[in-house]
Amino acid sequence: MFSGKNFLFLMTLVLTTGCGDTMDDMLPSRTDHTVSEKQSVSSTSFWDQKLAGKFFTDAQGNVVSVEDLFSNHNAIVLYFTMWCPICNSHADHMRSQVAPHFPQARFVLVDYVSGSVADVHENMVSNGYAGNTFTTLADTHQQLLTSMEATMGTTIVIDSTHQLLMKEDYRDGTHLYEILESIP
Repeated sequence: MFSGKNFLFLMTLVLTTGCGDTMDDMLPSRTDHTVSEKQSVSSTSFWDQKLAGKFFTDAQGNVVSVEDLFSNHNAIVLYFTMWCPICNSHADHMRSQVAPHFPQARFVLVDYVSGSVADVHENMVSNGYAGNTFTTLADTHQQLLTSMEATMGTTIVIDSTHQLLMKEDYRDGTHLYEILESIP
């Protein structure tokens, strides 16, 4: 007689052998596909696909292109903030520990949570970032957030040749410092 146990075994066998390339999944190649995906993102096509020709509004209401941010700078550092205590501690750390060592880099806070340029300006001022070395962008429609697949605390470094050098959550600034130090 055909038991439930045999039926379960038969169904498992049919389902696993019925899937194409099942053996490939069971025998890993030791190839880290995420690395190749990261490498493809770091090509100049990244710039063409995500940032070239895009315009944003800064906290003062000026329309700026991403290319404008490179003016007299060898890199831009984008930090996505929602003005929370964690974001402010990261930004304060960058302002006091990293930015002074790299005046040739432009540090940009990207406010993606405030609903208007006026709100962005108010948050920038109330959090102590008016008139300092940071530029603040008003990403009120989350265009930059979406195109860069970012979230709170995402830190991105792009050099003046439009290469994506770093994209990660801000931790202690060590990697950011190393990346900026490596730029000629």
